[in-house]
Amino acid sequence: MKIDLNSPVEVWRIDAPNTGFPSCELTLFNLSGQQVVSVEVTLTLLDPDGQEITRITHRAHGLTGAPMRTFSMTVPVEEPANVGGCEAIIEKVWYDNSSIWRRGKEPLTEYTPNNLHRSTALSELREVAGNMAAGYPEMQGDLWLCVCGRPNPVSVATCARCGRDKRDVFTHFSKEAVDAVIAAREKATDDQNRVAVEETSKLQAQREQEVTKRRRHRRVVAGAVALIVLILGGGYGIMFHLLPQMKYNDAQTALTNGEYTAAAEKFAEISSYKDAADMVEESNYRHAEALLDSDNVTAEDIAQARTLLDTLTDQTRTDDLRKSADYQEGLLLLNEGKLDDAEKLFTALGDYENSRTQLQEIAYRRLSAEMETASDYDAIREGLTALNGYQDSAALIEKTWYLEAKSLLEGDNPDPVSAIACLEEIPDYEGAAELARQAHYAYGKQLQAAGETATAAEQFYLAKGYEDADEQANVSYYAPAVKALEAGKFKEAARLLQNIRDYSDADDLWKQAIYQQALVEMKALDFDAATALLNQLPADYNDVATLLKDCVYQPAQIAYSRGEYEAAIAGFTAVSDYSEAADMIRLCNYDWAAKKAQDGDYDGAIALYEALGDYKDSAQKISEVRTMKAQALASTGALDNLQSAAVIYAELGDEASLAATQYQQAALLLQNQQYTDAREIFAALGTYKDAATQLKACDYAIALQKKEDGKLDEAATLLESISGYSDADEQLKIVRYAQGEKAVADSLSLAAAQFFTQAGDYSDAADRAAAQYAAYYGPIADSARAQYNQQEYTAVADLLMNLNMENLPADYADLRDIFRESCYQAGESYYAAGQVYQAYPYYQEISDERRVKERLKEACYLVLGTWQDTEGNAYTFNLDGTCTLAGESLYFAVDGLTIRTGTSADSLTATHQLTGISATSAWLFDQRNGANVRIRLTKVEK
Repeated sequence: MKIDLNSPVEVWRIDAPNTGFPSCELTLFNLSGQQVVSVEVTLTLLDPDGQEITRITHRAHGLTGAPMRTFSMTVPVEEPANVGGCEAIIEKVWYDNSSIWRRGKEPLTEYTPNNLHRSTALSELREVAGNMAAGYPEMQGDLWLCVCGRPNPVSVATCARCGRDKRDVFTHFSKEAVDAVIAAREKATDDQNRVAVEETSKLQAQREQEVTKRRRHRRVVAGAVALIVLILGGGYGIMFHLLPQMKYNDAQTALTNGEYTAAAEKFAEISSYKDAADMVEESNYRHAEALLDSDNVTAEDIAQARTLLDTLTDQTRTDDLRKSADYQEGLLLLNEGKLDDAEKLFTALGDYENSRTQLQEIAYRRLSAEMETASDYDAIREGLTALNGYQDSAALIEKTWYLEAKSLLEGDNPDPVSAIACLEEIPDYEGAAELARQAHYAYGKQLQAAGETATAAEQFYLAKGYEDADEQANVSYYAPAVKALEAGKFKEAARLLQNIRDYSDADDLWKQAIYQQALVEMKALDFDAATALLNQLPADYNDVATLLKDCVYQPAQIAYSRGEYEAAIAGFTAVSDYSEAADMIRLCNYDWAAKKAQDGDYDGAIALYEALGDYKDSAQKISEVRTMKAQALASTGALDNLQSAAVIYAELGDEASLAATQYQQAALLLQNQQYTDAREIFAALGTYKDAATQLKACDYAIALQKKEDGKLDEAATLLESISGYSDADEQLKIVRYAQGEKAVADSLSLAAAQFFTQAGDYSDAADRAAAQYAAYYGPIADSARAQYNQQEYTAVADLLMNLNMENLPADYADLRDIFRESCYQAGESYYAAGQVYQAYPYYQEISDERRVKERLKEACYLVLGTWQDTEGNAYTFNLDGTCTLAGESLYFAVDGLTIRTGTSADSLTATHQLTGISATSAWLFDQRNGANVRIRLTKVEK
């Protein structure tokens, strides 16, 4: 089941419709604190399988839904057959203070009702929780169902219907709690019975003891007396304790089982015991309630219920049941046709149950009976309208129109005009069409008799199929139509002839009238009207086919003359094979393209010119429009547009405009500090205007950015490239000085000295350069000079070997000569000692000296490196004294032109002889094993 938890009105019960009562009765409960006067509900009817049959939205007026009370409304159902169930959703609620509640878009909440069927469990629950109890409370997902049956959100602590506290409900009215209460009550009853029995037994035991004590002395008399006492004592306990409680329990059982009369009688027998007197009234109350709550209440049931209610002392609790009795009696009277008596009861009941709906039923039955013999149909319709759609009151309203029309056509003085007016209210009502033809025929006869032939013809035409109405219409239409045609009133003639085209030659005359009227419309330039007329004629009638094309061609020409090219093209295209339409289409497109270009729709214009191909000068126009587009884009001054304009100029080959646009673009980029992009364009512009100067401006700005970003090397490179521009030279000095400081921080003394030197006269650059040179060269220079003076040449050469001697400052200029001389002397020393390859690195350092060049031409040095023979074998001689000869690894030494080889450095023997050796080629003779193999070698790697 589904419910809208936000609705201020909830649906308590739905009585499904049936063939005897084609309406749904809804019992509603007003949860709000305001009086409800109207409710709109959506009712869904379901078949026995639960599938939707139909959905009805209905609003009920004149309701009196008091706060926290039930009230009812009726929803009429047209086809109540085969309804298996109903669902209702409250859409809107109107209050007596004119405020309105409307259902929101929140989805309905689905839940399973906790209602108990009529059973002992329900009776016990109501005994504990009251008559409003419907079922045990339970949790269902995000909902809690109250004992009254109302679902509430778990976040809400109080029931929206009965106002009970959630905690109290689950504590006191759960099945376990109710069972405990009932068990306690039953236990209390059992305890009372047990106590009564125990008390009686105790009394009897006491009497027996007394009898035993006196038995010896007064055996006969005492025995008789004891017997009497025993009987009296036991009877007293049974009479006043045990028997009443047993009867009370018996009466309770009868009441629980619905045996109300028996229960009342049993309680009455012990009226002085406990609350038995009150339980007599409770039994009668429940008896009356059961009589009125049965499925088929009879008049006897009602009378008996009222009699039972009259016996109650507290009459305040009987109000609802007395209303129920009156309501049930009203239903019986209604079914018996005693409408006046039923009306009095339902009127007095006010909003009880669906009493107001029953009053509608009474009114409905009266009006239904009256309408068959009515003379005042307006009054009947007013009454039916007041029923607000109750049952088939809407259908009965239609029936009144029919009956009234029928009565107006009867008698000696019929009123067909009024009858026609009535029937116009119900055009789809069964029999209304036939009755309308009768009315039109009668009216036509009246007009004919009055000499109004043309008007009569209209009525006879509307009555076609009735008696001789067709012939009457033909005769009445034809003469006026011919007269109108002869007078040039073609439209009027066509209208008259339209209705009798199958009469005589009316169809030919109708075509003639339509044709002539079309010519009139064409002359008046109303081509739509002319086309509509011509389309009614056969295509082969006269020159209709040509005229239809002309009705399209001429408007297209007019549209072209007005500059409405799109409409003109559509028209000419529709008749492309007519007259000069094909040429006009091209002309329209050509002129339309010009108009688009003029209006700034350059792409549209270009598309049209491209579609025209070689028509006129379309190709030239494309270039012109593209130029216009580029100019328009460039004129905006926006970067994106300038770029687009440049692309167009490039495609057009307009170098001058391209350069101007690119210059404008680059200038804007420079202005926007987009230096890199601007530089790229200025560089490409070359000698255009002052592009070269602007290029330097970009490089200058980029250099300053890089300087700020700490990218000193890149900044220096850029500043060097624009020397002479602005203060670029001064900025370069600043950058060099900063580079020097960074080098100092990185302990790169020589680099720092060089940077400070390049900083020139900036700040204390000269002093800092001298200090850094001293730091780099000073200690080494002092040591080298001292060792050189001691002729320790090898040590000096090794010390200065890795020292940077480029651009030596004046104070250390002698180090170069000291180094070179030391290298020569070290080499000579090793050479003289036969250690030619230890001498080689020193010779290499000064290989540009003539005295060394000659030394390096000796065979021992020339042989170093990799050679290849004519067969591709490699011969490699290394500085470490090892060699590889055609894949054989050996040690070697060179004496003059003789090569000694061996498997170790200590076992060398003469094995090869060199001749004709140079830096690139040589002859090698392998003289091992008495042979003398000549091998041609070519140097492939030094």
